[in-house]
Amino acid sequence: MSASLISEDNLCGKTLLHMSASGSSIIAELLRLKDNIPEVFSDSDESQEKKYVPVLIDFAYLKRGEEFERKLNASTGMLDLDQEFFDNYQPILMRFYTLFESIVKYLSDYLDFLDKLQSGIFIQYTTDIVLQDVDGKQLMCECLYLYGAMLLLLERHMPGPMREKIVIAVMRHQGEMSLEHHEDVCKLIRSTGYDPNSTDKHPKNYPENFFSRFAIPSDIVRLLVQTLQSDDIYRVARSFPSPEHRSVRLANQAGMLYVILYFAPELLHKSDTAMRETVDRHFGENWIITIYMGHVIDLSHEWARYKAAKKALDNILTLSNITSISRQNLTWFQEAKLELAQFLTEGILTPEFLLRNTEALLQCMRKSNVALRWRLLHRRAWQPKFAELIRSQISPNAVMDLLLTSAQLEYQVKNMFGDLLDQRQAKWDECKGKVMERLTELSEYFTGEKALTRVKRDERMMQWFAGLAKEVEAMNEGEEHSTVMGRKIQKTITALEEVEQFEQIDTDEQLKAFLGDTRELLRQLVRVVNIKHADLSKMEVISDLSYGFEILNDYTSVLHDRVRSEPNYSVLLRAGFVK
Repeated sequence: MSASLISEDNLCGKTLLHMSASGSSIIAELLRLKDNIPEVFSDSDESQEKKYVPVLIDFAYLKRGEEFERKLNASTGMLDLDQEFFDNYQPILMRFYTLFESIVKYLSDYLDFLDKLQSGIFIQYTTDIVLQDVDGKQLMCECLYLYGAMLLLLERHMPGPMREKIVIAVMRHQGEMSLEHHEDVCKLIRSTGYDPNSTDKHPKNYPENFFSRFAIPSDIVRLLVQTLQSDDIYRVARSFPSPEHRSVRLANQAGMLYVILYFAPELLHKSDTAMRETVDRHFGENWIITIYMGHVIDLSHEWARYKAAKKALDNILTLSNITSISRQNLTWFQEAKLELAQFLTEGILTPEFLLRNTEALLQCMRKSNVALRWRLLHRRAWQPKFAELIRSQISPNAVMDLLLTSAQLEYQVKNMFGDLLDQRQAKWDECKGKVMERLTELSEYFTGEKALTRVKRDERMMQWFAGLAKEVEAMNEGEEHSTVMGRKIQKTITALEEVEQFEQIDTDEQLKAFLGDTRELLRQLVRVVNIKHADLSKMEVISDLSYGFEILNDYTSVLHDRVRSEPNYSVLLRAGFVK
């Protein structure tokens, strides 16, 4: 078996990777097109493009096509209007149709992959083996999640009637025979009756009926749900090790689980045990979540129609519990604000300070981002009693202050840490050279032959320091695990502390000071060894703000007002944009 599922020569892994990348690109196109929907499909009565409405028809055309064409052909004006519409909008209409077709092809590729995996085409891989692999479980979950996200975002941004009119317009002018997968496209994008502008009402059995238009193997869905329920598939625990931060640690896969559960609605309706376990582990503190690039979901609203899911949520959505959670968040918020002010005091954050206080800085980043995430998301609470409680505790200005000051600290620390990583080898060589030089000097000092020395020759001391110098020379920061190297250096520091007990050294203050300086250089070596790319990766995970893409629109006016009243505030915006 290949060493890695995602190695170049692994067909199974490459297929999964390709599907995941393809799914992300499809959603990116969907999000681009949502901002370019022709006005003719808008609900506005003031649109100048409303003249084209008579030549647009939904899927009723599939039953009464001949009647529509007769009516159209009976009027020269209507025929000209019809042709004018398609000539004007053909490029954008074809992009929409290509998007719909891409979703169908993506699903076809996914189902084909599952069939090959279960039938043994990939030889050494089965579903269970792929799900035991770290990369495999991530990609398997992502591929189904991306398909589900496509469906939800399609419904949110491109209403069903609009989709139907686009498909019929393309079919009439391009010809059904020239369109690949046309029947499946019609089956997929047929209107569900959901109106994104009327979120209080949902069609019956929505969105599970929409998700079931093309069947996904139920055993695969169950396996993926169980994987997301029980595992930390992205190993975010390395970035958020504290149990207090569990809900943030699992936030990304919580969004994935929310989407994939619509492929198994029986769990939402009937499985009290599974839903209680899911809510306690993933949504115990966060009932406002995001899916794909910050699209906000309030579970208290979306799961209100599902008996088991609602019952599990009701256990945590009590006023006393939400009050307790919001007070804890308020405490973290205020503590983070104070710590950020201390670290951002001019002259404090230097490379030496960063090396000595990396863990403290990471802890500050964790606290500020955990506090910020919860506050940003839950200010969007759908239930008025919770929204009023949460919004009254902290002003929008204070929320933006924490976001921008935390972004400023992250920006400075990441840049400084990146420079230290680039200079790591040079810094190692510099400190190591100084330590070797000092130990060699100490060895020569005890020969008794150095000018101005008044010590007797001490072979034992001379050989001991010379041996220590050779040990340091043999150290190589790139050859061994940092923990092993750190232990070797610490052993050397301890030896230099113990040697001070000897009478020849204990009575010589200058020599003791020389040894103290050498130990400090060795401690610098330890700090250099601990400059790791893993810490920079942790910072990237901790500082992630992708969940805020939609939410930050709520604070545009707040930022504008602050910059107008305090022009210097704009300095912080650069770090905010980077974040």
